[in-house]
Amino acid sequence: MTAATRQLTAVLFDMDGVLVDSTDAHVAAWTQFLEERGIPVPEGGVRSLFGRRAQEALAMLLDREPDAPIVRAALAELEGYATALLADHAPGERLVPGAPELIRELLGAGWKVAVGTSARRHVAEHALGALLPAFGVVVTAEDVSRGKPDPEVYLAAARRLAVPADACVVVEDAVAGVQAGVAAGTYVVAVPTTAPIEQLCDAGAERVLQRVTDLPRLLAREGAVEPVTGVRTPPCRSPRGPAHVHHDR
Repeated sequence: MTAATRQLTAVLFDMDGVLVDSTDAHVAAWTQFLEERGIPVPEGGVRSLFGRRAQEALAMLLDREPDAPIVRAALAELEGYATALLADHAPGERLVPGAPELIRELLGAGWKVAVGTSARRHVAEHALGALLPAFGVVVTAEDVSRGKPDPEVYLAAARRLAVPADACVVVEDAVAGVQAGVAAGTYVVAVPTTAPIEQLCDAGAERVLQRVTDLPRLLAREGAVEPVTGVRTPPCRSPRGPAHVHHDR
């Protein structure tokens, strides 16, 4: 699908690390949890867990099935840390600067917008705050049986928007999320807030933006200001090797 003309009508956003500036807080919460539990930090660091549903990340760390009692107990404990994070901030307080304007701009141009997150619904509602009603669809951890990198979350979001998955742009920051978007057949744009650019490209992202608020300019540059027009896109990795990073000034 690289460098192919695509008809795009919707944007499906991940939440943490894309619309919400929560990466450092989640790193701190996971690090404290693992230290207090005596669980070794995984190879690749705490950030390598991001993008997945917490229950599935814990199952991987504990080498158990997601429904195992030990995993459920660990999940309940970890959610206590998440609750504490919520209490530290007012609803919508951690939105990325420019996120509300970004969503308004896309809606004004006729794009459908949705959120597909591995967070639980009450967390998403708090994190998005007053921006929540702007999204036609919000798919959370409770809405799927398999988390990222499985494509279910993005397939569900596209289906609820009544848009084919291959007509969707997915915006992600984590390797598991990029893999989910690719598996769903979407056009994946990444921002390097959680994973390095090289990892995002290797996972299948077609473009990397320094800021999510650059997205409308990327779409405009590629001829997709109107949601029914085609967008022709270069590969994330050029034939010479380096990752392709789009950064508008």
